[in-house]
Amino acid sequence: MNITCNICGKNFELERPDLIEQRIDDLNIQYYVCPHCGKKYIVFAADVEMLGLVQLREEYERKIRTAVLKKFRRKIIEEWIRKNDEFKLRQLRLLPTLKKRAAGLLEKANDYNLK
Repeated sequence: MNITCNICGKNFELERPDLIEQRIDDLNIQYYVCPHCGKKYIVFAADVEMLGLVQLREEYERKIRTAVLKKFRRKIIEEWIRKNDEFKLRQLRLLPTLKKRAAGLLEKANDYNLK
């Protein structure tokens, strides 16, 4: 994936292995760093609640795929899709707060490492 840094304006390629995963306090943080200026971009941050929602969505997506293949009643499949959508909405509402917390924790960790 081709990325343009918001800070220095330079382009660089981002691959899955370039993501850095770090645990600080109760957050699992995934981010990448601009190789030119060092700006950190948080991709995902998860606490216990978010990890639970990720797990629930994976479970429901598996159930939905199986139900479609085995031709379960449409009403059951629709209910599972609705529940999965609710979990996704909760994730979308939670993520900005987690990313903001993660940014603060990464900044604090960076300050600590510089001293």
